[in-house]
Amino acid sequence: MSRPKPTILLTYHNEETGSAYEITDEYAYYMVLYKGNAFNLKTYADFYTKDFPENIGPKYGRTCFANPAHCIRLARKLNNENNTTDFTVMQIRNANARIIK
Repeated sequence: MSRPKPTILLTYHNEETGSAYEITDEYAYYMVLYKGNAFNLKTYADFYTKDFPENIGPKYGRTCFANPAHCIRLARKLNNENNTTDFTVMQIRNANARIIK
């Protein structure tokens, strides 16, 4: 089964660079929560600091996605790594939100 074609709301094309993007209507947005609250996912890569000094410092990962599979996978990974079930996924649509997994 193929993915349904999204409704295109806005299109932009830069003639000089050849880049383009489209703004599409999404059914919902999905967010990973910790104990029902939003959080930042901050990571450090100690092994990069010796060879790449410009990479010193934290990197912030995404916790919100337009695709539910990414959120479900991230929540499952965080729950497994931290031996908990406190990470959940919330669906957000037109100011209505509910936990889906």
